[in-house]
Amino acid sequence: MTVEACATPADVATAAADLVAGLALDPWGSVRPSVYETGRLVALAPWLEGHRQRIEYLLDTQRADGGWGGPGGYALVPTLSATDGLLSALGVGPATERGLAALAGLLRAPGPVIPDLPAVELIVPALIASLNERLRDSGRGGLPLPSTIDGATLGRVRASLASGINAPQKLLHAWEILGVPRAGRVPVPVADGPVGGSPAATAAWLRDHGGSEPAWRYLERAVRHQGGPVPCAAPITVFERAWVLNWLAEAGVPVTPPEGLLRDLDVAIGEHGVAAGPGLPNDADTTAVALSALAQFGMPREPASLWAYELPSHFCTWQGRTAAR
Repeated sequence: MTVEACATPADVATAAADLVAGLALDPWGSVRPSVYETGRLVALAPWLEGHRQRIEYLLDTQRADGGWGGPGGYALVPTLSATDGLLSALGVGPATERGLAALAGLLRAPGPVIPDLPAVELIVPALIASLNERLRDSGRGGLPLPSTIDGATLGRVRASLASGINAPQKLLHAWEILGVPRAGRVPVPVADGPVGGSPAATAAWLRDHGGSEPAWRYLERAVRHQGGPVPCAAPITVFERAWVLNWLAEAGVPVTPPEGLLRDLDVAIGEHGVAAGPGLPNDADTTAVALSALAQFGMPREPASLWAYELPSHFCTWQGRTAAR
């Protein structure tokens, strides 16, 4: 049962209670698989449990027009990742040909709109380079970069990492596309195992830098949770709990969260806010919603942690991000 499908107020209350109980029972939650992240695992980690199921997921979710993901520019990143993954696993075939045709249309369209997504200026040129290398190996021509992204930022970031600087935490979530800095400092997974809160970043780290038992355990659990395909970040326990509780309260749906669930939210918020999940940087969105959820259920606290995200003209989503939201 879902809240949307409920016919009566009693049904809504029952469904909401079940939903909240599920939050407490399963910290990994119910975030849907990501085409981008699953495509990265297909390309980077064919040795990982669930490889066949990830390939099948990509084949099953391909649209009739050959692409994946949302409309317009929102299709670019997932279509790049899925096509690259399938090309690495299956070679040139009907699915990859349709994906390449969809990409050609997206990339050659006049003035393609690329949404302001995390690390998109790094991910797009990295995936196009990966695809073009595979296409060259099969005697095919490559894909162009979109007119609004030139790859220079990716080059600068890779050079900085190779020089030995510590990678900012926000970059760890996209470690799978940054390459292996020869002289750079290698990130260390957090205690719970993930690099950057990301299955793909963790798989790239394990492939390039060898064993770490917590990282292996994390990755195995991530792929088993939904039978092979993976979400873009997992687990995002704080994010999911905060948003669900806040939405229910804002909608006036009566629920009584377990005391431990609220206590965990409260404890998670530190001086600089809270992250959506392990390995991710603290962010203003998750912090604000967690604070709101606590206030909605009788545990208000000072929102001083949000000042960490104040800029002269607006609040940023996470420290180091300058775009307005």
